[in-house]
Amino acid sequence: MTSPGPRGWPPGEITGAHQRSWTPLAASLLAPTLAFVFLVTVQPLISSVGLVRRWPVPFSTLEQSVQSWMSLNGYGLFRVMTTSRHEIGVEGSDDGERWQAYEFRWKPADLNERPGLVAPHQPRLDWQMWFAALSDFRDNPWFARFLVRLLEGSPEVLGLLRSDPFPGHPPRYIRAVVYDYHFTRFGDGHPGWWKRELLGLYCPPITLKDGRPAFAESLQ
Repeated sequence: MTSPGPRGWPPGEITGAHQRSWTPLAASLLAPTLAFVFLVTVQPLISSVGLVRRWPVPFSTLEQSVQSWMSLNGYGLFRVMTTSRHEIGVEGSDDGERWQAYEFRWKPADLNERPGLVAPHQPRLDWQMWFAALSDFRDNPWFARFLVRLLEGSPEVLGLLRSDPFPGHPPRYIRAVVYDYHFTRFGDGHPGWWKRELLGLYCPPITLKDGRPAFAESLQ
């Protein structure tokens, strides 16, 4: 018995020969398009690793012409990952000499504390701190406002942290330092999960003068 074909077509009308006749034509039309889309999406990655230093002019011209459509782009949350982990530490002081660290809920701080499992929760503040460490504090206005709120003793901002080293009163000064964190290895002499190296100041000490933030020049 012959299998019925699509509606409107008599049985046996569509044969393998008819189907195969479209295959080379479809491939000849789709293959260049798919190849171009693939190259456009991976071009930044290929260029970043130095596999191709200079793209052919026709390709570069065509790639630039379609960028304005914003329909082709490299997919991936992190196409290029960093190879170091810089972590910002926030510290407060009442006298400018003894500094106490604020503890965050999720990002690395305590060298003996293993990394926490947060997914699917997104710890917004801790996540943004990681991004801030990739650049200067002047490039992150929100971070400066965050420090000011700590100087003001904002309950809402303090509630985002694990602990407040200045219960009952905000510190007089606040600063930020940056560390280079690494996982420890068996036998390297570090008993905890992390080891770190102090790289220096991320944000110089600031204080409030007449309710307005200002650098504490004498402490720099």
